[in-house]
Amino acid sequence: MPEPRSAETRCIASLVAIFVAMLDLLAIHLFTAMRRTKEIGIRRVHGAGRGSIFVLLSLDVLKWIGYASVLAIPVAAYFITRMLQNYANHVSLNWAVFVLPVLAQCLIALLTTSGVSLNALRRNPAETIKTE
Repeated sequence: MPEPRSAETRCIASLVAIFVAMLDLLAIHLFTAMRRTKEIGIRRVHGAGRGSIFVLLSLDVLKWIGYASVLAIPVAAYFITRMLQNYANHVSLNWAVFVLPVLAQCLIALLTTSGVSLNALRRNPAETIKTE
């Protein structure tokens, strides 16, 4: 019988999985920002502020986290409730069990993608419109 994995091994594997997910999110956001370079330039020329464009790019990422959360939270709540019914001591599920991981995902996503968004905002809008 194989030896059970230690907590340290599981922690390292979780961190590697999160890092790979962050790289994937970064690549997707970079592709989206490059594809929307001309749109960003036109918005900047017409007077949109850097903050509003940053929010526009960030909402693309947060929108998908929201969709995934709306789908995953009820499914997770159902299965966790069924699993907890098998134990003699019952505990109630707190809303924080579901909301805090979603907020952590949003924070990690914003930290991961903010560099790409800021890089897209640093470009000269006239150059981005002219070169494309």
